[in-house]
Formats: sequence, structure tokens, C-alpha cells
Amino acid sequence: MESSSDWEFAGPICQLRCIDLGIAVGSAAKTASLNNIDTRCQTRIAAAARHLKIISADVAVALSMSVSHKNIFFDKKMPEIKFPA
Repeated sequence: MESSSDWEFAGPICQLRCIDLGIAVGSAAKTASLNNIDTRCQTRIAAAARHLKIISADVAVALSMSVSHKNIFFDKKMPEIKFPA
């Protein structure tokens, strides 16, 4: 599959796969919540992991987790990162 000019996701992507991924991530977040783990779904982290070739996937979502009283990733501002073209 050829990559699009936007580095975040290769395209085109079947939306049924995205729906399946959303359901799976939502179920994982709910299961974590039942065990008192705070979670956040983050697509930008997953896109960065794809760009850096840490993972190999057509579409991805990162699920950050924290067992502290508040997720440490929730209030942090995303750094401005410019990737070379």
C-alpha cells in the first residue's frame, strides 16, 4: 500500500477496520477502568510510532495508562515537532 503525503496514516483505509479497532480500544479502556486504571486513547502517539517505524500498521491507536490518581499524560501539552519532508 502506498503512503499518502500525510505521514500520519497510509490510505485508503477500510472504515470497518477502524470501527473494529475503536471497539477493541474502547473495550480495553473499559476493562482497565474496571481495574482502577486511568486511560487515554491517543492517535497522535500511534501516528508518531508508525512514522518512527516502532510499529508497522495501517492504522493504530495508543492507549496510555496510569495507576496514579490522575493520568500523567492528560494535562501535558504535545510538543511541536517538525519532521523532515
